[in-house]
Amino acid sequence: VVGGRFGRVAAVAVVALFAAQTAVMVTSPDTLVELAGGGTEATDGPTLVIAFQPDATESDIRELLLELELEIVGGPSALGLYTVAIVGDTEPADVISDLTQSAVVESAEEE
Repeated sequence: VVGGRFGRVAAVAVVALFAAQTAVMVTSPDTLVELAGGGTEATDGPTLVIAFQPDATESDIRELLLELELEIVGGPSALGLYTVAIVGDTEPADVISDLTQSAVVESAEEE
């Protein structure tokens, strides 16, 4: 059992560390996504899960993502799903509607 002055200093340090960790968690961005290469990336806005058509080319996918202001932040998963972040101010429902009307996308939904 640690007592005396050292014990009080240790207790204050633990409380300060807990407070700092809580502050970081409360003020961090909305979503953390796991990247395919490992690690995580924070996104400020909503994220979507997209399945592209099996015959979609990289060029077609890139063009669609640029047009809709989307950025790939995860994937592909084992099922071939990608997580994308909405970079612009567009509402997720509007983006999903545009994605599902595209010949490049098989399915899209908000994460």
